[in-house]
Amino acid sequence: MRGALKIGKRTFSKKGDPGPLHLSAYSLMELVVVLGIICLLLGMALFRFGLLGDYEAKRDLDRLVADAQTLRRYAIENRQETALVWEGEGYRLDIDGKTLKKEEVSSGLVYLDQSNLSQLHFSPSGKPSQAGRMVFSIGKTKKEVVLRPVSGRILLREVDNEKGL
Repeated sequence: MRGALKIGKRTFSKKGDPGPLHLSAYSLMELVVVLGIICLLLGMALFRFGLLGDYEAKRDLDRLVADAQTLRRYAIENRQETALVWEGEGYRLDIDGKTLKKEEVSSGLVYLDQSNLSQLHFSPSGKPSQAGRMVFSIGKTKKEVVLRPVSGRILLREVDNEKGL
């Protein structure tokens, strides 16, 4: 056999030469296609089995907190009363008693009755009219949006289930 490489008891032939042992490998394109198909199937499985629901609920809660912080800043900068009001399947943003916009949230974000606030109301100076918390359930975890008195600071934190509420 011409052009064969012998190492120990094995014989390797050069590419293109027929030989007892011809090494071949997958091309980069074949590997990319297979990885793409695997990723597509994984994404479909995540969506099908509802594993993305918690992600959407967390995103909605983060958006609620960001909207509340924006309303507080708006109240201070424009000297107007603002409010975030929870309504069944979502919330609305009010400025001087007029509804600015309504936001729906995913079904994975559940407002719990253990909350002592159903709205976050800010005076023109940015101070809250009432301090308290809004408690939400996302899957098995509970999170609360806390409105601090005087400062009006808005916090999002996870509730320890062992302590209860």
